[in-house]
Amino acid sequence: MGEDIVEQLNHIFKPKTMAIVGASKDPLKWGNWMVQRPLDSGFRGIIYPVNPGEKEILGLECYPSIPKIPGDVELAVIVVPAPVVSQVMEDCVQKGVRGAVVISAGFAEIGSEGAVLQRKITEIAKKGGIRFIGPNCMGVWSSSVRLNLSFRGTPKPGPIAFVSQSGTLGGYLFEAANAKGYGFSKYISTGNEANLENVDVKQG
Repeated sequence: MGEDIVEQLNHIFKPKTMAIVGASKDPLKWGNWMVQRPLDSGFRGIIYPVNPGEKEILGLECYPSIPKIPGDVELAVIVVPAPVVSQVMEDCVQKGVRGAVVISAGFAEIGSEGAVLQRKITEIAKKGGIRFIGPNCMGVWSSSVRLNLSFRGTPKPGPIAFVSQSGTLGGYLFEAANAKGYGFSKYISTGNEANLENVDVKQG
């Protein structure tokens, strides 16, 4: 029997292991932020940076690809250029990854060429049993495992869950509320909603 939607979302919101594909030493890039921010927020799982050109990033051993990681990988955070994402998704299927957050832009939001790339990664993920948020999203926050894949500072944990299709608007409203002292259990930027939609993530 397959997993229900809550169990599928747990691979994204409560992962024990996470690979950052496109991890970077450059502090101005998403690939760096996606390693630094969960480290700063006290993420309760294991982080595997993935970049074939690096040996370590922010003190963590770096791997050339997801299949080369020795342990299990539950969640993949993807921050590589759009044309490369389909190969990364294939690697995720090979590794047995169950959830993904695709930060990468350059898909249906830019037109027909990007829409073709988006359909391709969606088909690969569906065949491989991977549920993913994005592409073209601005990450997530999950207080249960202190997973910050979105904000410069660590959000205050609390009872509110916030979902936004627009990453820019959602991020602004979230940071304004956070500055006023509101606490959040989750924040999800759904982006293009190629796989998981707004109504799906509300069930997690």
